[in-house]
Amino acid sequence: MPDLLTGLPSLRDLDAGVADGDPSALIVDIDSFIWLNDQFGHEVGDQALVTIAGELKRISRTIGMTKIFRVAGNTFLVVLSAVGLDAVDAASRVVEAVRALEIPYRRSDRPDRTCLEVNIVVLRLTAQELSQCFKATGIVSSYEERWGELVYREKVRNGGRPGVVVDAR
Repeated sequence: MPDLLTGLPSLRDLDAGVADGDPSALIVDIDSFIWLNDQFGHEVGDQALVTIAGELKRISRTIGMTKIFRVAGNTFLVVLSAVGLDAVDAASRVVEAVRALEIPYRRSDRPDRTCLEVNIVVLRLTAQELSQCFKATGIVSSYEERWGELVYREKVRNGGRPGVVVDAR
């Protein structure tokens, strides 16, 4: 059953959408999404999610995405082809595509940031491990904590700017 807001597959469709082999995956997390909702309202936040989902669909053919899922309120899972694709390059392209959307956004504590951005964690997992990372109700908490920790560490290292993190466990 697709996600009602974005039309993307939901977690219930995950097993069918994960390729055989060792695919890489991107966790695409909209940075500080609560600030957008608080500043402009939930309708604008919902429209931002729809716009980002549309952009992920649009660029999917050019960067080797095999499936895109909405896995949480402001988080998408992008499964990449197991063959011939550099996951870090794909993640960088997604970051740039979202920045280019220029979705209005301003945090009171970061006035230099004027548009919505994303953090991306690149995962290199087997298809089986990837499927086990998720449940029908959402991201398994231990993985969510791991991604959150990686994103936070990278943002501190990068002066608070969102970007790409590679999970090199």
